[in-house]
Amino acid sequence: MWRSVNASFSKYSIELAQLLCRCLKDPFKEKALARYKLNLKQTNYANGIPQAPAHNLICVQNIIKNSSSRDYWATIPNNRN
Repeated sequence: MWRSVNASFSKYSIELAQLLCRCLKDPFKEKALARYKLNLKQTNYANGIPQAPAHNLICVQNIIKNSSSRDYWATIPNNRN
C-alpha cells in the first residue's frame, strides 16, 4: 500500500500512526499527539568551530486543535547575546 502512494515505509507508517492518534478521545489524544512534536536547532560551523546559532527551527504540529496532519515550520530569531 505504501508504494502505491509513492511514500517511503517510514513516512507512511508515521502518517497512519498520526491518523490513529487523531481518532482517540480527548484525554488520550493530546498525550499521543505530543509524541510527534519536534524541536530542531541549527548550528553553523566555521573551520571546525561551532558558531552561534543564527536561528532556532521549531516544528509546530497543529494536529491537536484541528485534524490537519501538516507540519508548520516557524523561524524564531535568536535573541540571546
